[in-house]
Amino acid sequence: GLLAGERILHRVAIASGSFRPDLEPGDNADLQLLAPDQRAAVLHAGGPARILAPAGSGKTTVLTARFRHLVVERGYDAANVCALAYNRRAGAEMQDRLADLPGRARHKVRTINSLGFEILRRAWPGVRVLDEREKRERIEPHVTLTFRANTDALRPYLEALEEVELGLRSPAHVERVRGDVEGFATMFDAYRDGLVRDNATDFDGQIASAIEALCRDPQLRGELQRECRHLLVDEFQDLRPAHLLLVRLIAA
Repeated sequence: GLLAGERILHRVAIASGSFRPDLEPGDNADLQLLAPDQRAAVLHAGGPARILAPAGSGKTTVLTARFRHLVVERGYDAANVCALAYNRRAGAEMQDRLADLPGRARHKVRTINSLGFEILRRAWPGVRVLDEREKRERIEPHVTLTFRANTDALRPYLEALEEVELGLRSPAHVERVRGDVEGFATMFDAYRDGLVRDNATDFDGQIASAIEALCRDPQLRGELQRECRHLLVDEFQDLRPAHLLLVRLIAA
């Protein structure tokens, strides 16, 4: 244990060029405004932690307070801290709560998809993301559609594509289980080949392709792990398998 008067100097602080000891629980008056369980989560000493609480109980408040605690009170460089929001609305809300921090720190609050795109941008310079119209245009020539009034004939194929990219299921399995996407596995191969040829991806494919890039490039994986030494994830319960795998690769 620690001797009287001794403080902890975290290795992340040293890596950031700081010799400021970790904050002790009584050092920050703002923390006294939180409930005891919220305060305990914010001051968590280190290692994995999952915060379980019902909707509206302040999980996002805890996450942003944790971010502030790491960057401001503990003095860790924002380059080593990353907060992931589930969508743009949630990300904007988190950035608003951290509006008093330097822009560099707020930049480390992003959506999971924007992080995926950042990984792809480094792995494949010039990569672009398809919009919905182009995505449909690339799928339609490879499938036989039956058009009916007031129905979207391509919708089942778009849903099946999401199951592959975010559910991490094989195209053949998805085609067999769904039963309403005949020729999907063959379509997927042609669709995927076209994306690779044109250095492009679709919205959900940002995650699956980022996983592929991290698995293939140890140097890139190491860069992301250093940049996300402290990784904070909002709405963790809503992550799909691909989201979870991306988070696990970065937090490894």
